[in-house]
Amino acid sequence: MIKKVGIGIIALIILGVVTGIIDYNRVLKDKMPIFMIAQIDKGGPEINYYGLGYKMIRKPGVSYKSSLDHDVYVKFGSWFYQKPVTTELGFAIVDKTPKNCAEALEQIYETEHYRYYFNCVKSQYVFIKFLDKEKIPIKKALTNNLVSIEELIATGLNIIEEEK
Repeated sequence: MIKKVGIGIIALIILGVVTGIIDYNRVLKDKMPIFMIAQIDKGGPEINYYGLGYKMIRKPGVSYKSSLDHDVYVKFGSWFYQKPVTTELGFAIVDKTPKNCAEALEQIYETEHYRYYFNCVKSQYVFIKFLDKEKIPIKKALTNNLVSIEELIATGLNIIEEEK
């Protein structure tokens, strides 16, 4: 009897970890989680989603029916701890480039010694999403010094660097 209960508890833990990983990866891609139940408080600005041992809190920017890419912020974690879904630097790169991106070098930034390019025309599809802020187009974020090119490269932005 005790062995069956132990196996059941281990199975629930494994199921919670697997569904949590799937939902977390969907949230990173601005997709809604599929293994969570929403608790919508019509009077409050946040929506809580509960999974098997994990939780997501989101503050919609437009409507609770809108997708995650319009949200002010999204937090994900265990039932007792949630962390913002951003990098350690406080932002996330949101790339919505379609598969048929026009092949051409597109300059996105320039310093005293270097020029930086995308390998196709896609700057209108790439945004920087800051915690508690809306998405900002990458060129605007760079021009307004909201983020540095070094930070973007460190977070994995795929760009071409050319010396002047």
